[in-house]
Amino acid sequence: MTARPLRFSRFQALTVFSGAVAAFVLVAAAVVMVPAVELMDARINIWVHALPLAIEIMLVISFLGAPSTLTAVTAAIASVLMYRHQ
Repeated sequence: MTARPLRFSRFQALTVFSGAVAAFVLVAAAVVMVPAVELMDARINIWVHALPLAIEIMLVISFLGAPSTLTAVTAAIASVLMYRHQ
C-alpha cells in the first residue's frame, strides 16, 4: 500500500508562506521596538553562550544546514530513490 502524495494549491502555499513571513516580521519588530523584549533577548543570548553544551548543539545544527552536508544527504537520497525505481 503506497501513501498518496500531498497536494497543495498555490493559494495554500502562498498563505502558509505569507503567515511565516508575517510571524517573522512581528517577532523581529518586537525585538527591535520593545525594550523589554530586547532585554530578554540579550539575557537569553548571554545565557545560551555561557553553556558549552548549548554552543556544541548550535554548531551541530549549523553543520546540518551546511551546503556540504545537504549535498551529501541529497546524493544519498537520490541514490536510494534511483535504486528503488529499478
